Amino acid sequence: MKVYHTKSGKSKVAIEAVIERFKEGTLSDITRGMKFDIPSVFPSSKYSYRNKMMCYLQADSIVTGSFNFWKSNGRLVQKGSKAIYIFAPLKAKREDDSGEEYYFVYGYKLIPTFNIEQTDPMEDFEGEVLEPPTLEPKQLPPLVDIAEKLGLKVNWKPVPQDRWADYWKKGERINMGTDEPSVFFHELCHALHEEVDSKFKERSVQYKEVVAEFGAAVLMEMYLNEDTSGNAWNYIKQFAEDPSDAVERALMMIQRMMSKLEELTKESK
Repeated sequence: MKVYHTKSGKSKVAIEAVIERFKEGTLSDITRGMKFDIPSVFPSSKYSYRNKMMCYLQADSIVTGSFNFWKSNGRLVQKGSKAIYIFAPLKAKREDDSGEEYYFVYGYKLIPTFNIEQTDPMEDFEGEVLEPPTLEPKQLPPLVDIAEKLGLKVNWKPVPQDRWADYWKKGERINMGTDEPSVFFHELCHALHEEVDSKFKERSVQYKEVVAEFGAAVLMEMYLNEDTSGNAWNYIKQFAEDPSDAVERALMMIQRMMSKLEELTKESK
């Protein structure tokens, strides 16, 4: 695969490193998930990862509680709301050989919960009404400030379950449903692509996704020294039969994006 000249030595090295992994087949994998900090006052802050994902998949939300929880905190579940079910352990008491009692889990049952978007504040509630929390990741990924320089507001919130994040048109927003840096980099690369490509709107979805995903792998290499080429390879295969060829055809655009990123980064200092 031919590597074109780029002004930034750092991005050139990162591009070449990811290309080499593509060629060698030394591919990695990553796990993505909901890792937002939920304030401890909400029951879902203590949910297992599985239950958080149950909420996310059913309702694109991870701030949930029972009907009685919301009522005791000044909120009423709206009529006709569809319940979000989570797993609750079924426990039984036993004694060990020494006579000490203990509980063991022998199964699970589904219990209904409701997300905060399905509730309304109670006007006559005596006490402090629980307000919707602001979700943020435990740690912001690098380059969030670059998104802001491009006029984008980054929202940390659950998104539709067919994706981990989404990028809206130039100057609007990026919605992030995960704190995984590579996902943020993918959406940021869409924004950088639109910034440097006058024909962005005319480009095919396939081309845009190849550019964004390979660009994200390059940024992971540059800023976090992490190899996500395996994930990039598998993702790009959905849009191109030969990922290496698809990246080669998009490489000049990717390098233009890296040059623009370098300019924006220097402005931030």
